[in-house]
Amino acid sequence: MQVNRAVADKIQLEEYIKHAQEDILTRIAQATEAVRAGKDELARTALNLKKQAEASLKDYQNQLKEQTQALQDLQENLRILTDKLSKAKAERDNLIMCQRRAATMKKANEVISGITGNDPLSNIDRFKDKVERTEAEAKATSVMVTQPSEDPFVELEHAKAEQDIEMELAELKKERDRGSLSDI
Repeated sequence: MQVNRAVADKIQLEEYIKHAQEDILTRIAQATEAVRAGKDELARTALNLKKQAEASLKDYQNQLKEQTQALQDLQENLRILTDKLSKAKAERDNLIMCQRRAATMKKANEVISGITGNDPLSNIDRFKDKVERTEAEAKATSVMVTQPSEDPFVELEHAKAEQDIEMELAELKKERDRGSLSDI
């Protein structure tokens, strides 16, 4: 699952940050020791390596910030998807119950109409019931068609999440064009 992968990447970045911080401290100690020993060239090398570790640390910290945001976005999208799925299941269950109730009522009406026989007045009553039922179904269908399919706030959240993803993608492309994008 994408969320698990994002969490694993975040943990890995945190490890990289820890190692970079340790490397910086090691390089400072090496530079200090080289200066004490009078080996300026060795001290310069240690300071150069410290600078590289600091640059890596900054890059890792930026990546961690972006990864944390991406993880939050993934979790929010998962929550929204779970909510939509729950609503769809509830609506499905409701429709099944309505269909069962309608089928039961239809059978009951068929039994009653069979008892009454072929009386001309009962034919009119059955026809009237059939027309009313058809009108009720048409009205119900109309109500279902005119009702909004989703909560408008969910659509706004979805649009925001998509916009965040597009912004992140644009940022990654900028980093790639600058040549600073590393494998994530």
